[in-house]
Amino acid sequence: MKKIKRLLVVAALALIVGATAKVQTQAAVTGVKQIDDSKNSVKLQCNAILGAGYYYLELSTDNRNWVVMDVSSNPSSLYASSLTSGTTYYARVGTCTDYNYSAGLVAVGKANVSASIDVVTAPETGASKFVQTGATQTSFTGTFSGSFGANYYQIYYNDVLLGASTSTTVKTSRKLTPGTSYWTYAYPCRRSSSGYIARGSYSYDYMKTMRPKVSTSTFGITSALSNINVYYMAVSNNYNVDGFQWQFFVNGKLKKTVTESSSSLRIANFINGKAIQYRVRPYIDCGAKKIYGEWSGFKSIGYATKVTGSYNRKSKKLTVKWSKVTGAKSYTVSISTKQSKGFKKVKTVKASKRKVVIKKYGKKKLKKGKTYWIRIVPNIKSGKKTVALKTSGVYSYRIPRY
Repeated sequence: MKKIKRLLVVAALALIVGATAKVQTQAAVTGVKQIDDSKNSVKLQCNAILGAGYYYLELSTDNRNWVVMDVSSNPSSLYASSLTSGTTYYARVGTCTDYNYSAGLVAVGKANVSASIDVVTAPETGASKFVQTGATQTSFTGTFSGSFGANYYQIYYNDVLLGASTSTTVKTSRKLTPGTSYWTYAYPCRRSSSGYIARGSYSYDYMKTMRPKVSTSTFGITSALSNINVYYMAVSNNYNVDGFQWQFFVNGKLKKTVTESSSSLRIANFINGKAIQYRVRPYIDCGAKKIYGEWSGFKSIGYATKVTGSYNRKSKKLTVKWSKVTGAKSYTVSISTKQSKGFKKVKTVKASKRKVVIKKYGKKKLKKGKTYWIRIVPNIKSGKKTVALKTSGVYSYRIPRY
């Protein structure tokens, strides 16, 4: 009786071992993943199964109807070619004992088939373009067009990923340097649900970030030819932008806008006779449009169109008259013996008067044969305050010797 029980136990163990062996033989292939691609091919690998003779790769467009694409003894190199660019396929891998070409490629003795995954080919990018469409001081935005089959887009600077998106419009996510240009690699891609990315051919594109706001200390008049009403202005610019836009206001109303593709500006037949406040901002060319940066603060300028002086020998007085400066609420007149410094205030007069009589320079009487410089500063209303224009006309007059 004991022998019979022992035999039954041994038989049961044999059945368990046999069943286990059967389960191991029928275990699904694991570790299936895509490892390479081109526009017309995909390459996969899987984990090896002990005792497997061959591995086969099948693809499907609907996850139901399958076609054997490759049979290989190497589970690290399963390859499918002659595919459509920019397309997602379903893929699965199994083991087989043999293969033939009786009706195309046929895997014989299929077993251990894996769960399906999706794989992707690289998109067609022959007509692909990437154009900048926006900029801030620390980022830029661009839009892709002309690629077939892309569903994901990447921007690289050298080997650093700057931004990626499922939208054709991509904004950089990495903080960039203000007012700087970047030669970028723009890739239209096809991405699978598992995160594998098949990149198409890149375009090499020039992108820019916006420079910081222009400080009032770094722009203004560089040369004033007031006698012919021609003025030169400039921005001190160490940043990479495409140009600057200038605006000129009189009495708080915009009178002139000028856009220049450089940091300098020549403006003629406009400044004289007006009390002007002006400002400037940078811009970047983005295709057919311009992206503008922040406006600077205001600077001011005002020159009279005509200034005359007459000296009365008997009274020893110098009378100075000037033409109207539109927007001025009053005028402050000063005198000096030098063109750019040493000015002493003479008087502030109402806008309607436009005339002063000068007897002295400071406490000293005017000297015969001496050249004096007269500065006429228009004052304007700024809110509730009256402020003097920062740049104004300086005019010379020489006292006769006799």
